[in-house]
Amino acid sequence: MTPTWIELREPGMVPERKGPFNTPVHLKQFLIELFDVRPAALVSVMTMHSSGPSFEDGPQVLEMMDGRQRHRAERHRRNTEAAWQAPR
Repeated sequence: MTPTWIELREPGMVPERKGPFNTPVHLKQFLIELFDVRPAALVSVMTMHSSGPSFEDGPQVLEMMDGRQRHRAERHRRNTEAAWQAPR
């Protein structure tokens, strides 16, 4: 697996970067735990390739890694959407 980082953005907060994650097992476990403890975070997964970086939606990456986690990814999407639409 190529080096992968997680970027978290929450309303009113400075973006954070976590990683690198060098194995799919660690990335998957981190995403599962992250969705539970940071439900409002907009999560992006950045992978560095020889041609440059690629960015993917965190919940989508979790679904692709383990289809059994679909309910967790959908719940996170709903929580994120509600947090970003709430008046500040």
